[in-house]
Amino acid sequence: MKLRTPSLLAGLAVLGSAQAGPVVLYDNLTPGGYDSSTGWTINQISTIGQMFTPAVNATLTQLQLALSSFEPVVGSTNTPLYDVLLVNSVASDPEVTGIPYEPGTTVLHSWTALQGQGLNVLSLSSPVSVNAGTNYWVVVKSNPNSSGLWFFNANGLLATQATQFGTMWLGDDENLGGGMRVIGETGVPVPEPATVALAGLALGLAARRRRNR
Repeated sequence: MKLRTPSLLAGLAVLGSAQAGPVVLYDNLTPGGYDSSTGWTINQISTIGQMFTPAVNATLTQLQLALSSFEPVVGSTNTPLYDVLLVNSVASDPEVTGIPYEPGTTVLHSWTALQGQGLNVLSLSSPVSVNAGTNYWVVVKSNPNSSGLWFFNANGLLATQATQFGTMWLGDDENLGGGMRVIGETGVPVPEPATVALAGLALGLAARRRRNR
């Protein structure tokens, strides 16, 4: 019987090197969703947060936000700058805050002094892993004395939003969400022991075949 070891090896190589592609973990950002003049006002006394809950375990690779940079505070010549934080989530008292969860204090990643220019595409300088079914928040605040907008999404989807005044977060889960897309990568599959053993057998047969030629 003639062994087709090259074909077998090729198949194993494909199996062992397979990777899952990028996965969208949250998305209410539609075309044109940042070409409006309405949205959540972000200024020096308020901070806006929006929650997302991944459906799969992933490593975050990109965050896209619809932010405006064209509304400085009256009397200010500063271009609006934003600090963006990815933070954990903690339980809150819905009778006080109006939301079952609110942004926590653990910062998982941050971007500072961003100029909102419609669609902001933010990459992560270091990997951040997120877990399926766990709540996370993207928090946007102005820096320093400026004001702008987090544009409403164009498709009218509601989201869990919160606004911070002082130290208290207020909001609910029936607010019109700000335009946001969160993208990640799922893990690379690890070959099963049977696959590893089959690969070893194929290599051994290939070596033996070369010796017998």
